[in-house]
Amino acid sequence: MIDSLFRRIGFGMALLLCLSANICANSESENGSNKDKSRITNLLVLAPISPNFLSAIEGLRSELGENYALDTLDLGSIKSSKKLGEGVRNSRAKAIVLMDNRSVVLAKELSKIDTTFAKLPKFVLMVLQADKALLGLPHVAGIRFEVPGYTVFTQFRNLSESKVTKVAVFHRKRFQESVLEEKRLLQKEKIVIQDYCLDCNDDKLKDQKLLDALQLAADEALKKGTDAFWMLPDNAIVNSKSLENFWIGSLKKKKKPIVVPLENLASLEMGMGIFSANPDYLQLGIQSAQQILQVLEEHESPDSIGLEPLISVQTVINLDVAKIIGWKFNTEKLSNVNKVLQSK
Repeated sequence: MIDSLFRRIGFGMALLLCLSANICANSESENGSNKDKSRITNLLVLAPISPNFLSAIEGLRSELGENYALDTLDLGSIKSSKKLGEGVRNSRAKAIVLMDNRSVVLAKELSKIDTTFAKLPKFVLMVLQADKALLGLPHVAGIRFEVPGYTVFTQFRNLSESKVTKVAVFHRKRFQESVLEEKRLLQKEKIVIQDYCLDCNDDKLKDQKLLDALQLAADEALKKGTDAFWMLPDNAIVNSKSLENFWIGSLKKKKKPIVVPLENLASLEMGMGIFSANPDYLQLGIQSAQQILQVLEEHESPDSIGLEPLISVQTVINLDVAKIIGWKFNTEKLSNVNKVLQSK
């Protein structure tokens, strides 16, 4: 989903930072050419090449230091688990870093046919619904990617002077368990989550039917007096078509705050999201590197570490959107926000 959203607003040219997997790998080799290679630990990173992923990789590199060499395989060039296996063997990696859900799928397939790969420690980040995605993958630790709804809406309410008591969220069945857990936690904060499962009664809901279901759910939420809408990071619900026809084309006009999962959706150019709380990608890489050091230097098992919550979040407020919809923020608290956006 992250890649598709960046393509939507034209960030694909960030690929200039690293044109191919070979260039990434070669640059590491050149940097390490004057070092004692026997002291270097090779790691293989499987990731899409786009700005947020590159920031996370930089976090990994900075925290791990000069005794670790990161070879990066562009996920877009890996079409099969066999191709991944070739990359692993060529890199002589002591551990694998998996970024994005497709990398996990490939790793699962390779683990079934390659016992050596199956035994390698694996570390995941930037994987949606990681608890479910990692089922069946051996020797793995990682960082949960989603910012908890509890964090998002307690922060949003704390920054707001306008009331935040009812929040509507649209989700698919696969997200229901996590949404209900956030609903339970936020209830203690006297914030009611109005959850609308779009495909619980029709698991083949897509295209125009999905757009119709979003519109019906939004209309119902508005009738029930919702204060805000919560957008989940789900590419079935948030994509170029739904952005154009529902989120921007319809819901934005209702003049209710839309809390979004990515900074670019709260940008001045997009003019839709009023608030975003998304991972700090550089710090996410640093946090993942600390897990790697725990396993490779302190000899903990990845399974004993498991999945940890992300610890660093970047917040953005769009004051242009707030002005248009009449939403009030506490100006004395805006210094606590990482980015406050406003047209000059």
